Order: sequence, then structure tokens, then C-alpha cells
Amino acid sequence: MKVYTAADPESANICVSDKQTKQHTSPETIAPNVTLNTESGDVHIHVQGGTTTVPLVNTCREVSILQQNLKTRAEEAAGEIQIPIQLDKAIKAVRLQITTESRKSLETLDQEDHFIRRDEFRSVFDTPEGNTTIGMLFSVAETNAKKEAKKLYRATELEKILRHMDKYGRSVMITGQAGIGKTVLSKMITNEILQHKLLPNTKFIFYIRFRDIDFDCKKNIVQFLVTFGGCSWKKHTEESDGVIWEAIHDNPDVVLVLDGLDEAATTALTKPAPKCNPLEPTRVAVLTGNILNRNLLPRCRMAITSRPRQVHELDTSNKPRTEFKVIGLEASAKRDLGEQICGADWPLVEAYLEQHPDVYAMCYVPVMCIVTMHCIKSQIRSNDDFKLDNVTSVLVFALDKYARSEHIRTSCDLSKLCLFAWNGFSKQKIMFTEKDFQDADISKEANEAYLTTSIDISTDLKTKLMDGDKISCFSHLIWQELLAAIHIMYFMSFDTFQEKLRFLLDSRWEVVARSMYGITSTETKKYLDKIFACQDRGEYQEKVRLMKKLAQDAAKELGDDFDGDETERILQVCTWARESNNTQFAADLRPHLPTKINLSGDVLPGDISSLMYVLKSVEGAGQVINVGSGTRFKPDNCLPNLLNEISQTDIKMEILNLSPQTAVTDIVAESIQGNFKNIQKLILGQSGITDIGLGFLSAGLCQRQQQIDELDLSGNPIQNVGATHLAHCLSKVKSLNISKCQVTDIGLETISDGISRLTTRMENFNISHTAIGDLGAKGLSQCVKNIRSLSVEKCEITDVGIEYISQGIHELATSMEEVKFAKNPINVRSAIAIASCLHNIDNLHVRSCRINDLAAEQLAKGVERRTTKVGNIFIRLFVYSL
Repeated sequence: MKVYTAADPESANICVSDKQTKQHTSPETIAPNVTLNTESGDVHIHVQGGTTTVPLVNTCREVSILQQNLKTRAEEAAGEIQIPIQLDKAIKAVRLQITTESRKSLETLDQEDHFIRRDEFRSVFDTPEGNTTIGMLFSVAETNAKKEAKKLYRATELEKILRHMDKYGRSVMITGQAGIGKTVLSKMITNEILQHKLLPNTKFIFYIRFRDIDFDCKKNIVQFLVTFGGCSWKKHTEESDGVIWEAIHDNPDVVLVLDGLDEAATTALTKPAPKCNPLEPTRVAVLTGNILNRNLLPRCRMAITSRPRQVHELDTSNKPRTEFKVIGLEASAKRDLGEQICGADWPLVEAYLEQHPDVYAMCYVPVMCIVTMHCIKSQIRSNDDFKLDNVTSVLVFALDKYARSEHIRTSCDLSKLCLFAWNGFSKQKIMFTEKDFQDADISKEANEAYLTTSIDISTDLKTKLMDGDKISCFSHLIWQELLAAIHIMYFMSFDTFQEKLRFLLDSRWEVVARSMYGITSTETKKYLDKIFACQDRGEYQEKVRLMKKLAQDAAKELGDDFDGDETERILQVCTWARESNNTQFAADLRPHLPTKINLSGDVLPGDISSLMYVLKSVEGAGQVINVGSGTRFKPDNCLPNLLNEISQTDIKMEILNLSPQTAVTDIVAESIQGNFKNIQKLILGQSGITDIGLGFLSAGLCQRQQQIDELDLSGNPIQNVGATHLAHCLSKVKSLNISKCQVTDIGLETISDGISRLTTRMENFNISHTAIGDLGAKGLSQCVKNIRSLSVEKCEITDVGIEYISQGIHELATSMEEVKFAKNPINVRSAIAIASCLHNIDNLHVRSCRINDLAAEQLAKGVERRTTKVGNIFIRLFVYSL
């Protein structure tokens, strides 16, 4: 008798035992042993000591049929990528950004489980953070498991290391918010496997959706995989199921793609699963737990998708050790989608999105990207007067099409769905059961209608507000929050509204609050009045009045001396005004804002449009906007937009500090050039500005009427060409810092010549940590007459260079306030030179100059001479590391 293994071509992909017999004494590990008799052509299945003979051709044929059916099902699943619009062609796939994810607290997950907080906005405008591709998912898991095993076991415990890698290196969890593309990614993984680009040796692939699983029924493992994998193969017998199980149970070429863990209609997975006999009818919830914890199919590859909160609730044994996060579409993917969806209208849609950054921000979520772009295209093409000016208006536009669809208009009361959404939001609930629908008095017929996709014939827009089966959720959380806001404004009692009003300032209410203000827009309210057939009531107007007062009071509380840490509160109330699309609201809010606004932290495009919407509502208010250290403008065009907006107003900017958070590209530098008139301090340290950018700044400075108090260019790749640009505008600069730049003695000679021609003294010139050498020091000696404070720390100056500078200082008619020679070697010769000019130096820094005793003695003599000569002035000598 010959026993075939998985490597044998004659085995027809049946993976059989490498031993002729097996003794199964434990029901926890029961699996049949399959052998092939080459003489009789029979397959023998040994179960608990018994033997059943099945014709070989039938068993092989059934396994082959199953594999083909699984492949067909996988192909169907991979091709079932639903898009929320009707197109005459398929949308070409675009890349989703995936990043490795670390475990987070439940509180953090609760906050992340809602759509587009400021944190989400930040990620939208960041450089894409995706650090993983589909092809890397399982290799990253293997690497993580290997590192973990090496920490747990000694190098000699090879078997334990391999077992650990097998158990924890073959599963990945993929998380992300609703609509971000988790299901699409699961189907892309499936397609990559089918195309042999990922896991090319795969023999069995099961694509299973958690929402399709009946966790309370009883099945054996094969029935479970085949039934909920959507396979049409249903020839279940004890013998055939045993053969299939033997083929897959310890097979590394089996892949499970499990989509939508958050839609699983069971809580059993939050607890450890008891072990089970895989070939005995077992409650499906138990089977699922044994698959997740690797008791069953221990060597299979497994990819699971879920919202993050439901992953957190899993029992530890059921969680894959390696987790990834889908973070949405990058900019190029959005453009690609836009061109496909909008066709010839794409340039107009793109221009709209550039002017409405908050609407653009929604487009990082694939489903919202498609809906948003399609709504804008439809509005552009129509003669409708309804303007899509903000996030709320775009959503209401889509909601109106949804409400007018036949199955919703005839069977649903959307006001009850608004109550349903509010109940969920108030209880921080995003997954719903039939009882939740009953609590909102939503009939079963209406529930089914909400779970059905509606198609608007005029726009080809497909809208589905609810998704799921036994457990359902909103197709995207922004729908839940919009409907909750509608309930608050239209249907909530005034007394309850007053109780809830203070929560609008909380971060969890960010989207609901923004939607509430968006609903107050005159045009948006007209649409909603039609949808909900509402009569205008006095309560609604009183709600609007209280909301405006809340915004004014929140701004007033900050006062004129607020610091940058409270920037977000200013931006929040301005966003409310912008979302309301009400210039009178903005004008009424404007006097309550601080006269001097100090920006700090992350500043996004929507922040700029909202802030300027309010500030421009009233002219001649003496407003000042300052940009403080640590301010990060995202993306690069955000700062130019702010400066361009300011240039068209009487708003001043006294301080522009971009060090070191914002990259000053040539485009940014050019925008600064045109907005120099009110800037008094320009701090660009470590901002990356180049010689070209410096040319723009120089041109802008030359056009100024008055001097700028401070120009800090330290730590930038400025070279001699940049030094030439600076030389042209030195008369407009009181204090110049070009330390840690790449200017050489040649560039410094140009700057020194420019300083020497000034008619007034420069307050401070800092060229520290720059290799100017003695030749550069010689040039400085010719211009120290026009410098009050000079810093040449660590400039590779020897005693010759120090003599040059000291001689220039010695001949001054007016003393210098400060000179810093620190971190340049000072010997006796250079100490004598410095001592000779101390009568013209008020503060001298010579720390870390390796000064020996003789040199220190010379400096001390110079101090004594200075003291004797001018009795009421004493030099402060800073000497460290003598």
C-alpha cells in the first residue's frame, strides 16, 4: 500500500496523513486518517478505529468539485464590490492606505468610532501614512510572531518557536471605521489570492461574511465552512465530510477571509470557546471561537476585518496578534475616482472641492468620496438653486433623493429614523438589534426598507442608510449623526434641547453640533422642511437663538489674552458659523472673538475658510492673527491660502513663526512675499526654505515701508546664492539669524558688505554654527560698526579670525551690547586681542572655548582695564569650561 501526501499529484489535492494508521483516543482531536490502496483503488477512512471504504473516484471528484465551487464563490465575492452610484462601466480599483495598528484603550476606540473628528481631519491632510501593502500583510504577521517567539523561548526550543509562529503568524486583523473600505480590502485580498499574487500555493479559499452566520444553529466544521462560505456544494455525508476535514485541518494552504466581525450576531466570541469535536454537530458560535483561537485549522491563513471597538471586546485568545488599520484613500486615489465618476465634469468638481475643504475631507472614506463627488456633479449639471456650500448641504442633498425614492416615500416615516439615530447617539451605540427599532416605533416593513438600496433615477445615486441583518448599523456613522441632529432641531422638546445644549462644545458632539448649525442654513432648512413636512414653529427659532448665543459666549470666555492652546475653541465656533452659511450670524459672532488670535497646533484648510468667513464679515475691526511656534499647517497650500485671504483684508499678522513644524516650500515663500506688509517677526528656523524661496522673501522685504523686527532663517539649507538675496534687503531687517546654514566665507562677505552700508545699526546678527573661518571673520570686522549684538559661536574661527573681529570692535565709537565667541578655541594670542577691545563690549560669551590659565589671565586684565576706565559700567564675562 502506498500513502499519498499533499505533494503527490495523484492525490488530486487531497491532503492525507503521512502515516498509515492513527489512533484517536481524544474527542478533542478527532480527525479521520485517510489512506489510498493502490491495488484496489479504494480510499479508507479510519475514524475511532473503524474503517469505511469509499470509491476513490467519488471522493476525489467531490473534493475537486468543492474546490471549484469555493473558487467560484471567491470570484463572485471579489467581484461584488458595491458602489453607491449607477455607472455604465466598472470603477477601476484604487489603492487604499493601510498602516500597522497598535492596541488602543476602549475610551480611545469610542472616540474614534465616530466620523471626522479633528483627529480624522488631520490624517486626511497629512502625507499618506500607509506603510503596508496587501502583499505584506502575512509577512508582517510572521515577522511579529517570530520576534515574539524569540522573546518567549530559548534558541534551543526550536519546536516551541515554530509552534508559536504557526499559531500567531498566520492571522491578521484589519480594522477601520465604517465605510473606510474594510470589505473592499477583504475582496481585494481574495482577488490577489485568486490571481496567485498573494499566497500562491492556496488550495482552499473560504470567503465568509459574519453577518451571514447563524451562530445558534449546529453544524460540523465542514458544513460550517461550506454553508456560510456561500458554496453550492452540499453533499454532506459522514465519509465525505471526514475526507474534506482531513484535507484541510492541518493544511497551510487553506485561507479564510472573514469579513465584518463587528456584524456578528453573537456575544460568544467575547469569551473563551470550549474545545469541540469538529466532525460532530456543534453550536456554530463555538466552532467560530475554535477557528479564531486556532484550535481548529491551526495552520490556515486567516484575514479578519472589523471595526476596532468589536476587536477590543474579543476574548484575548480570539484576537490575532498582528493588527492593521485601513486609513482611507490618498489624494491620487481620490483624483482617480473623481475622474472616473465625474468624467468631463471632473475639473468643475475638483475646483469645488478645493474651495470647500470640509467637504473634501469626507472623500478619504471611499463610499463618502463616491457619494460626495456624484452629488456635486449632479448639482452642477442641474438647474437646482440649492447650493452645496458645506458638509450638511451635501448630505441633505443625498438624503432628499433617498426620501423621494418609492420604497421609502410609501412605507417609512423618517422622523422615527431620526429618533432611532438620536437614541443610538445618546447611548453611544452604533450596532442595533430589532429591539432598538421597536423602541423607536419603526415597523418591520420600514426596517426592511431602510436596509434596501434606493436608486434615484434622475441622478443614478444609490443610497442605503442602514446596513446589516440581525444586527444592523448605519451605512456610515455620519448618517447617524446627521439624523440625530435633525431630531434635535425638529423633534426634540425645547426643555430637553436646553438640557443638551451645553454638550455641543464636547468633542463627541463635534459632528452632531456641526450638523445642527448646518441645518439652520436657510436653503438646507427648506429642503428638510419638505422631507419632513414640517411647519415652522417658534421652538425651532428659539433653538437657533440659543445656539448662536452659545457660540458667542464660548468665544467671549476666551478674552483677548487667550493662549494658543485654546485655538481649537475659536476654530470650533467659526466652523459653526461657516456651516450655517449665515453672514449675519458670522457678523454677530465677530465682536466676541479675541482681537488678537494666536494660532497654534494643527491648522487645516477648513479652519482657514471658517475663520476667515467670520473675520471678513466685519471690516475695520483691528484684527490681528499671529502664528505661534508649533503651528502645523496641513497640507502645504493651507498657509498660502491664509496669507492670500489676509492680504485682501485689513487684518494684521505681527508674528509668523513656522519653526520647525511647517515646511516653507518655494510656493509658501512666494505667498509670504506678497503678504509682508504687516509681519513684524518672521521665524522660519528649520523650515527647509531654499535659496529660491529666500529670493521671494528678499523681494517682499524690499517692498516694505518699515523694518521687520526679526528674521530667523536658522537651520536651513541656505547657501551663498541665498546670502546674495539677503544682502539686497538688509536695510529692512533689525535682527537677522542665519546660524546653522550653509553660507561660506564668500557668502558672508556679501552679507558683511551689505551690513557695512546700513545707515542704522542692526540689532542682532547671528551666524553661529556656520563654517565661515578666518576669511569670513575678516569680512565681519568691516561691518561690526553696524551691529549691536554679534554671535559667531562655533564658526571654526582661529586666533587669526578673532584678531580680525577684535580689531574691528576696538575701533568702534559706540560699544556693542553683546559678542559671542563661544565654542571657538581661544589661546593666549586671541585672548590678548579680545582683552584689547573689551572697553567696547558690554557682554562677552566665551564658554566652551578651551581657555587655558594664561588666556584667562589676559581676559581678566582686560576686564580690569575696562572697569578702571569706566567705573559705572561693568562687563559681564561668561566663561565656562575653562
